[in-house]
Amino acid sequence: MKSFLCALAVMLISVTLCAVKSQSIYTAEADAENYFEICKQMKTFIESTNERSIDDIQVKMARWEYTVGGRALPSGNLEPINRSYAKAWEFMYHHQNELKNHNRSWYPLESESSFTPGSNAGRINSLAFHPTDSNTIFIGAPAGGLWKSNDAGKSWISLTSQIPSIGVGDIVVNPNNVDEIYIATGDRDAAYFISNPYSFGILKSNNGGKTWDTSGLQFMASHRMSITRLIMHPNNSEILYAAVTSAEANYKGLWKTTDGGKKWTNINGGAKYDVEFHPNNPSIIYTSGYKNVQRSLDGGLTWQNLSTYPGMPATSDYAISHIAVTPAEPDAVFVVFVDGVTKGMYKSSDHGERWRVLNKYSLNTQGGYDFDFAVSQIDTQNIVLGGQLMAVSVNGGKTMLTRSEGHVDHHAFYFRRNSNLLFDCNDGGIYASSNMGQTWINLNKGLSVMQYYRIASSGVDSTFILGGAQDNGSLLFTDGKRQMIFGADGMYCAIDPKDPEVYYTSYQYGNLIPWGPHAPDFTSPPNAGSNSYSWVAPFVIHPTNPERIFIAGKDIFTSGDYGANWTNYSTNLTAADNVGGGTIRSMAISSSDPDHYMYATSYVVVYKTSDGGKNWQNVTSNLPVSAGCFDCSALSSIVIDPVDPEHLWVTISGYSMSNRVFESLDGGKFWINISFNLPAVPVNCLVVDKYDKQTLYIGTDIGVFKRDSFSSFWDLWMDGMPIVPVQQLELVGQFRKLRAATFGRGLWEMNLDQRVISQVQNGSGPADFSVWPDPLNRQIAICNLSNNSPIIFSLFSINGGKIMEEILHSETSRIDLPEPLNGIYLYSLMDKNLKKLVQGKFFTPAKN
Repeated sequence: MKSFLCALAVMLISVTLCAVKSQSIYTAEADAENYFEICKQMKTFIESTNERSIDDIQVKMARWEYTVGGRALPSGNLEPINRSYAKAWEFMYHHQNELKNHNRSWYPLESESSFTPGSNAGRINSLAFHPTDSNTIFIGAPAGGLWKSNDAGKSWISLTSQIPSIGVGDIVVNPNNVDEIYIATGDRDAAYFISNPYSFGILKSNNGGKTWDTSGLQFMASHRMSITRLIMHPNNSEILYAAVTSAEANYKGLWKTTDGGKKWTNINGGAKYDVEFHPNNPSIIYTSGYKNVQRSLDGGLTWQNLSTYPGMPATSDYAISHIAVTPAEPDAVFVVFVDGVTKGMYKSSDHGERWRVLNKYSLNTQGGYDFDFAVSQIDTQNIVLGGQLMAVSVNGGKTMLTRSEGHVDHHAFYFRRNSNLLFDCNDGGIYASSNMGQTWINLNKGLSVMQYYRIASSGVDSTFILGGAQDNGSLLFTDGKRQMIFGADGMYCAIDPKDPEVYYTSYQYGNLIPWGPHAPDFTSPPNAGSNSYSWVAPFVIHPTNPERIFIAGKDIFTSGDYGANWTNYSTNLTAADNVGGGTIRSMAISSSDPDHYMYATSYVVVYKTSDGGKNWQNVTSNLPVSAGCFDCSALSSIVIDPVDPEHLWVTISGYSMSNRVFESLDGGKFWINISFNLPAVPVNCLVVDKYDKQTLYIGTDIGVFKRDSFSSFWDLWMDGMPIVPVQQLELVGQFRKLRAATFGRGLWEMNLDQRVISQVQNGSGPADFSVWPDPLNRQIAICNLSNNSPIIFSLFSINGGKIMEEILHSETSRIDLPEPLNGIYLYSLMDKNLKKLVQGKFFTPAKN
């Protein structure tokens, strides 16, 4: 396990995009390493291209920009990512015992009990059958790992929960030893030009998926790889072939191993999108690349370019292609060509010597993002073709019939051997049909691979929850059951704190949808769209006036009638901020003074108003987010103290070695670094326990951490939860539930301890003060003191020796220390009559 994590640490994080210097997305190769230069070149390509499905390509680009933009340095530098992530996984290895070291466990909200007929589970990219047991199926998700069903898809278990949340593009099960499984990592269908996650190679398990090891085919994130197909020799399980595409020419090709994955050789260069054996003769191999289909008759030693053989279309007519073979007609080979849309289905009956066109049926494939076809293993008359929609043929491809489906966007089709049972892997999950798509069986029960951006919970009904998910829209949970209420990519969502019948959902670029008895007809906020709003545009509800909402783009707008009409709450707010397009990425409204206080963050600026939007200040101050800073990263979220609008926290989403969570006690004038022992991974969100403001939870790219009032250290808070990026945390205070929206493993929940608020008994001093050590600056900050000053603050060593004593006269004070803090300390506060008000202890780590 240790060797696996060490190898994986170097390879895992996948956040680089190939800039485009060629004329097609399918042949994109690296030209820039700076995030902003990459975005510039890609947008130039999009504006100048005449390729089909360009709108769909822009959507994939926007997803990548949102994810990677927050993880690059403000300068656009991507270099620190690999270096820092290795340290993060070293941290996880040394702290894996902490995954189960507390008495609270996470459990999935999307369990079998939440499943309803027609429920989606999230995107599935691949499938493999057990060689002898028809009830056992394996499936792979683009960010949710590998899953197994032992009952023909009625229920599922994860086989990769305790390794990083990974994409699985293809699966091979050894027919001679079913405990030996290979998986091709990465999101194969997004990698023609943009991919997140990228592949870090092939993993192998020798015990049925209980543990995993890296193989000899390993990639760095900077290689920008995608393994699009993985096959095993039917007579020699030591031989495998992997079709690979990449942004770097040296890594594209068909790779082969002859020793069970220990060593691999690139035997055929150039991008490869598919590979298949002749059903009866594994020495004959077919593979497809950019504008070509190739064949080998000698196991890969030599290759013929079938693209020039009689009956093939002109290479100018297509970009890529997929291949299908069937034991029902062993010498036949089928190919479908694509260039944004499907351009034709062709067949050869003599293993590739001569070709004829079967049809020119056109389906949108969204730039190759969703595209596959398959031929029945027992009847060549039955063919299925999929893109954004799907069609079938029952007469060998002569005519195609449109079919309804369980979900749009089809990524892979599989016919079970010796059967016409068809499986469809799509953006909604996994579906099966025994009548060529006339009817479908939903097999998503218990499968949790949804990629959530955001979550919202009702404050009065613990079962009323909203979620916004990639590819699967906005989802509503009521009484433990889930339904999709709007499509597209679901984003931010919010619920009236007192009335769950009033709520809001949104989709990309600031498009907001009000729901409830007072909801107006759908209207977008001003200038909604990619030029004015972030991909995941934030909005908030006024905490005491639910008909009033605020949404942020380059400016902040407000509506007092549930979104029917809008006015400016700021003017030219981000005009001087051009990093990442200058759009707001997070915002927060004060729950204690909502008519005056609001904060918002772009990539590198914190904005504040304390007069209801009349004036805005830049309170970024000493935060490490400027474009010229070496160890800086982008802001990801901002949180306001429930009772003090000047008390704030921000999180940082990059791979800085020391800058991840900061706190301000004075409205942003000065920020204290409270990152302490956190590993160098992106922090995406933070939530504060309103009953104990020194208890904080953060969501990171590797899970949840907690810091409480007894320690300055952060603890892993992951019992029961897989290692997965957490996009948002929400603490439903009244019900003491902590909820997490993950990107790849659905929604999770933890029941917290019930809080009893104690009062100070022996004195007249503060009952709700905070003590914050700042060892880097050799200071202690104390806030929320009452006005009954003076207050006497005393600091003691763990052995009881007094270190210092100081009289405090203001509500918030910073005390200079006579010596550096390192270890456990005791403190007390006394009033002017020397009555002890409170006492406690805190921990501080040693300075690195």
